Amino acid sequence: MHHEFSILNLLHFLDDYLCASVGQAVANRQLAILLRAFSYLGVPLAPAKVEGPSRTLTFLGIILDCEKMEARLPDDKLADIKRLLTAAGINPTLSQRELESLLGSSPSLQESSRYQQPHYRISLTTECQEDIQWWLRLLEQWNGKSFFLFPDWTPSPDLELFTDASGTLGWGAFNSGRWLQGTWSPEQLAHSIEWKELYALVTAYCTWGKEWRQLRITMHCDNKAVVDCIRSGTSKSPPVMTLIRGLFFVCARFNFNVTAAHIAGQSNCIADSLSCFRMEEFRRLAPAAQAQPEEAVLPFQSM
Repeated sequence: MHHEFSILNLLHFLDDYLCASVGQAVANRQLAILLRAFSYLGVPLAPAKVEGPSRTLTFLGIILDCEKMEARLPDDKLADIKRLLTAAGINPTLSQRELESLLGSSPSLQESSRYQQPHYRISLTTECQEDIQWWLRLLEQWNGKSFFLFPDWTPSPDLELFTDASGTLGWGAFNSGRWLQGTWSPEQLAHSIEWKELYALVTAYCTWGKEWRQLRITMHCDNKAVVDCIRSGTSKSPPVMTLIRGLFFVCARFNFNVTAAHIAGQSNCIADSLSCFRMEEFRRLAPAAQAQPEEAVLPFQSM
């Protein structure tokens, strides 16, 4: 569409299309070109569903408002989602139709469900039930509105955010001269190094996430398994998956996005010195750092 018809900024999801433009004249021209292109290609249209050009319109059931720079759910849709999730949380054995309604309102649950024959009652997996509880906790605090994110990703060096975990001692996080640090309890010590690395990361996000509203943040990490978990949003380990849900809960609550990139361990030396309690080395590497660590908001304290 871009090369053949000069249609820019076209978003396509199944049989729904969204074309974004700057200025009324450009928007009118883009819409006219798009309609002619569909006619030429034989793409059927539902004229009653064609919206715009407008600074506020509905796409995939979500209201996009360029005046307020926010995306929001209609009140009735938000109420329906709460009702479906509450019902599924009370009785996790659903009919095929109930499951389809639930998945239609919360697509992230699709990976956790297991389809059976249509005439059977379907029992949601443990993972799916935990995802439902995640949504219910979020909807207690979220009004269905999110501001548009800034278009560019904020790289970790610009943000100066680094986290690290030691397998036997503790964890640390460093952010523009501010820092966090903690030791492992006997229960935490038994967890895998992936869990510990994620714990440090989620703690940093719980503590500082409210300052990153509308940003897209690239987090650099020296543990490839953790990077893969963040990129995929899933893990086969239930304890790790609990932390992943916590990480994305904070992202959703404070309206920012996160991705991860792998870096070599020697590039993460400040956070490494904190996690191993090598304080003289930390002061040498970060002489302008605050005198004392900040009080950490531990995972799930504010959820």
